[in-house]
Amino acid sequence: GSETGTRNGHAGTYWVSSAVGGSARKGSLSSVPFTVTHPYASFLVSGGAFDSTRVEVVSADTNTPVYSISGADQRTLRPAVVDLSSHLGKAIFIRLVDDEAGAPTADYLKENPWAHINFDHFRFHESKPVFVNEITPADITTMPPMDPVANAGLSPAVAARAMTVPKGFSDPRKPGSY
Repeated sequence: GSETGTRNGHAGTYWVSSAVGGSARKGSLSSVPFTVTHPYASFLVSGGAFDSTRVEVVSADTNTPVYSISGADQRTLRPAVVDLSSHLGKAIFIRLVDDEAGAPTADYLKENPWAHINFDHFRFHESKPVFVNEITPADITTMPPMDPVANAGLSPAVAARAMTVPKGFSDPRKPGSY
């Protein structure tokens, strides 16, 4: 989407958010590869503190992330700084990943409102920039992806029939399962 202003920390004319259309949507978006021309880069990020919602700076040669950060369960975009000095002259691309549906594990819980990622204002820098509100991966306690319950929504009787017991346990409903 596009938005200007600083209401949520936006800095450019255009920003990208996977929340448009609801947090349950999943997917990824990659930029075209481009050459690292300066030793440092910065961008703005916000959204969910999930391993499954993140911004990756990816080596175009190996298709592996050289830097990754999620949001911190916050709406306001904050600057992240990346040291790209070992990648000068090499091609990278930006990949936004939203592999989190925010699905609740119980019917009485709401969909997680932070199951998305926001990104804006990628810039190169000649020297390491300093931002008072910088966010680093160490500042974020990421949650694993939400774990949908396999038999959620089934009636108790149907759920009990669908369940299996771990090896070494017995199921009193099934004779000979000892």
